[in-house]
Amino acid sequence: MDRPLEIAWFERLNLATMVLGILNSWLSWDQLMMLGRSPTFVIMIQSITLGIILGLTLLVSRKRSNIAKWVIIVLFVLGLPITIYTELRDDLPSIGIIGYAQTTIQFVALVLLFKPASRRWFHKKTHQVEIVIRPLPTTFQTFPIVFERAQTWHSIRLTIQSKTSWSSCPSLCLCVFA
Repeated sequence: MDRPLEIAWFERLNLATMVLGILNSWLSWDQLMMLGRSPTFVIMIQSITLGIILGLTLLVSRKRSNIAKWVIIVLFVLGLPITIYTELRDDLPSIGIIGYAQTTIQFVALVLLFKPASRRWFHKKTHQVEIVIRPLPTTFQTFPIVFERAQTWHSIRLTIQSKTSWSSCPSLCLCVFA
C-alpha cells in the first residue's frame, strides 16, 4: 500500500520547517551571538536537533513507526512553551515571524498524522510481493501473492490467486520481487 497523501505532506511540511529553522538561525545569527552563546554550541545543538527531527520524520513517513510518531508529538508539545517564550521576546524580532510560521506548519503536519487515511496506513501491516512463475521457455504469467503478517513475525498467511492450473507448467522458474 502506498503512502497516503497526508503522510507525504507530513514529510514535506516537516522538511520545510527544518529549512525554516536553518533560515531562522542564519537570519538571527548576530542576535544569537550577542546572547553569549558560542558558535560551536549553537551549531552543535542545531545539528543534533535537525538530525533527531529528520530521523523521526523519516521513521514516521517511511517506516510507519507509531513510536516515532508519538515521540515527535511529545517533543513538539514539550518545546511549545519554549518556542512561545522565544517568539515573544523583543530582542529577537526575526525569530518571531519565522518561528510563528515554523510552529504553525509543524502543528499542521502533526494534525495530518491523525487523518483517517493516515491512521489506516499506520495500522496496515500487509506487504505485497509479486511472484512471477514462468513455464520454460515459452510465456510467463504473473500471480499476485499477498503476505499478511499476523500478530507475530513468525506466522505468515500466503494467498495465491491464479487463473491457470499448475499442471500445465512442466517446469517452473520462480522469481520474487519485493
